[in-house]
Amino acid sequence: MSQRVRVLVCFAAFGAFWGAWDASLPAIARSARVSDAELGLALLLVGVGALASMPVTGGLFDRRGVPVTAAAVATFGVCAILPAFARSPVALCAALALLGVASGAMDVAINAEAVHEEERSSGPLLHLAHAAFSAAVVAAACSPGCCVRRAPSPSASWRSWPSPRSCWLGSFARWREDRRVRGHPCGAPRSRSSPGC
Repeated sequence: MSQRVRVLVCFAAFGAFWGAWDASLPAIARSARVSDAELGLALLLVGVGALASMPVTGGLFDRRGVPVTAAAVATFGVCAILPAFARSPVALCAALALLGVASGAMDVAINAEAVHEEERSSGPLLHLAHAAFSAAVVAAACSPGCCVRRAPSPSASWRSWPSPRSCWLGSFARWREDRRVRGHPCGAPRSRSSPGC
């Protein structure tokens, strides 16, 4: 799998998660037994966590390159399933705070990776990557409804939906393999920056 394809897969998987998340949120809120005010606070923590991790991830990518992307992808793959198992307002707040941290880290890492690859290959990539993200959001938003209808709980529906977790783990493994073959991480982006998804 080429580096360009891996970037596109990660953007699509990231979009697939957030599309499924929007459709699954009501069931997750019911399972955690939260009020509207508690849900609003928990959702606020997603943004707070993301804002905290974004500058840190950017600095780490400048120094370390590909391993930071691999770690961010794997961490998000783990944190993505935590909200489905929250059974109280406190547990949901904690899960969404961790999800925000992981989401912000992955957002910055895959955008930095896309910028680096676009500069290296001198071919368009960022607009394709963001298009893949948006298309995956729309496509994934339609799929969890069928799973939720058949499953007894949010955690069960999360497991039955063809989750992007396999993409996280596959991309992580490929990046690690690519690094071992090359013997060094890719260079950091030189000057350009890209917005978050």
